[in-house]
Amino acid sequence: MEEFVNEAYIPSQLVNSSSSDACTVKYYCYLIELKQDYGDPIGVRDIVLAVTTELDPEVASTKFDMCVVEGGNLLVTLRQVESIDLSPHVVQRCRRFQTTLFRILLHNDDNVSDEFCLGDSPQIDYLLLPATTPHQRLSNSYVDWKSVCSVPFSSLDQCDCRYYPNPMWTKNGLVCSCKLQNCVVKSFHNGSIYVIDGIVDLNANSRQRSGGKRPLTYKEHLKNNYGIQLHFENQALLDGRSLFKVKNYLFKCRQKKQNGSMSMIPAKLPPEVCSIIMSPVSVSTIYSFAFVPSIMHRLESLLIASGLKKMLLDHCMPKDIPVFKLLKAITTKECQEDYDCESLGTLGASFLKYAATQQLFKTNQNLREGALTQLRNNIISNAALFTFGSSQKLVVLFFP
Repeated sequence: MEEFVNEAYIPSQLVNSSSSDACTVKYYCYLIELKQDYGDPIGVRDIVLAVTTELDPEVASTKFDMCVVEGGNLLVTLRQVESIDLSPHVVQRCRRFQTTLFRILLHNDDNVSDEFCLGDSPQIDYLLLPATTPHQRLSNSYVDWKSVCSVPFSSLDQCDCRYYPNPMWTKNGLVCSCKLQNCVVKSFHNGSIYVIDGIVDLNANSRQRSGGKRPLTYKEHLKNNYGIQLHFENQALLDGRSLFKVKNYLFKCRQKKQNGSMSMIPAKLPPEVCSIIMSPVSVSTIYSFAFVPSIMHRLESLLIASGLKKMLLDHCMPKDIPVFKLLKAITTKECQEDYDCESLGTLGASFLKYAATQQLFKTNQNLREGALTQLRNNIISNAALFTFGSSQKLVVLFFP
């Protein structure tokens, strides 16, 4: 097997289907380690960032907090791990996984698609993949390939399951109940997408929990409210949750005092009204990917600051200035981050003005004070600095 550096880590279905791919692409892998310091019944899972261009060492070892709830943060740590070579077919499967997952989380869209806009530059080509648990990494890859292969779901896939012998009827047809233990489904009684994390000891004839005098059964509820007549009422119900709400966790913390996933609405769903979108994929994986937009925004900002540092190294800039210090210097208070350039006002208000004033005075000694002031403002205004930064290609698109 020549396509992969770590061929033992790739599932057999990917190995067999990509044997005809002659060329591979090297991806530098970085483990995004997530650690909660707040109480939540759902734990987080690490994520693998794979890019075709090696990151700056300062960015590759970054560490920061995100405010998830009032008084509770999520610690994010980035560290480089072993790189991998992937064939075009495997890359396509990876992109399909992350595109489908982000469509679900960001747009409540269950469309399975290979569309993935990376722009014109191959330097920003990246993959975001679920990571294996720490104990699995002793004998396996950092990438959870089983979850990557969760989309597109096919009821025709063979199952060697020994623990869930009874198949269940779904909108996809008859499937092994093991495929419903950890999956994402769309319920056709209300069009909503749910994350399933198990099967409960209830069926359609069980009564719903309600404050009314006579709670309806699940079968009666679907018939009375949606006109749906169940045909397999003795099947066990699926234990579902509504989708996680994706937020900007980089704002100064103003979150309500509640657990991050507790606001999700629970639901008990008959399998026959559900269409499986992804399986198997754990609730923790879906929950963790809800933080990815905020994480990638921070990494994008650090990459911009890193690019600025490299550009300025040829102009007598001390090499020991941290990238984060530069990021802080170019972040305004209006960004509402937990850091900004206010504490570095001397850098902009004094040093920059002094340097521009000195240069203008040397080259335009015959001009009056008002004209020199206007020239200086034209150089150091926010609009002028933005135009200059754009001309130096400091703005990058890292997250679609």
